[in-house]
Amino acid sequence: MKVALVTGGNRGLGYELVKQLALKGFKVVLASRDQEQGHEATQKFQ
Repeated sequence: MKVALVTGGNRGLGYELVKQLALKGFKVVLASRDQEQGHEATQKFQ
């Protein structure tokens, strides 16, 4: 299993990187400075 940690994954380039890695089969850990925005971003992927 491939795992990736993406900082700033809740918006912009980080968000797109999370999306692309997930589509390629990675288990992605999304990190965000703002907990609420990070949670909202993860909900979009579920």
